[in-house]
Amino acid sequence: LLNLLENERGIGTCYPVHRLDRETSGVMLFAKNKEYQLLLQSLFETREVKKVYEVFVFGKLKDSVIAEGFIGRDSKSEIRKKQKFAKEFFDQSKVCFTEFQNLGYDTEKDTSHLLAKPSTGRIHQIRATLYSLGFRVGGDKLYGKRESAFLDFVKLGESETLSIELGHNRQALHAKEISFFDPIAQKEFLFVAPLTKDLCHLSK
Repeated sequence: LLNLLENERGIGTCYPVHRLDRETSGVMLFAKNKEYQLLLQSLFETREVKKVYEVFVFGKLKDSVIAEGFIGRDSKSEIRKKQKFAKEFFDQSKVCFTEFQNLGYDTEKDTSHLLAKPSTGRIHQIRATLYSLGFRVGGDKLYGKRESAFLDFVKLGESETLSIELGHNRQALHAKEISFFDPIAQKEFLFVAPLTKDLCHLSK
């Protein structure tokens, strides 16, 4: 993305404010100077940035679910980055809070289209929380049917067989909105990214 902005678009030096997982689409913020990068990052750290995601999962979630608990490394996994969500504190875990709203359920596919609103910004927060609640994100190689799918992907790359098994060729997670109040401009900003074409067909 930096290469796209700085070289292909000719915008000049850009500074990433936050990150998305490799296969997650949607809104990302970049600053045009270091000072503004630090300002925006401080807003993320103090939870003054509101984030909304769209996500497709297998199974039927209740109309709304508030997942409040703790998230940290899954010590039972051989994959170092894998996280787990739990209601109770565990070793080196951090507070985690996400609100989920069911936008629709497809009975034929047995999939739910959700809005996810994370108040905290933990690694793999939405995916790990849903997995721990019993719902796997479509196309998710790490928090899906089997974590060995992630190892298969690392070794062999994309494959149609793997995409069919997981329900999509990437995790069906999209950063829909980011909003915050800019204390310098004294203005509220809202950035929206429409659902990507490859996920639109999953929506009922």
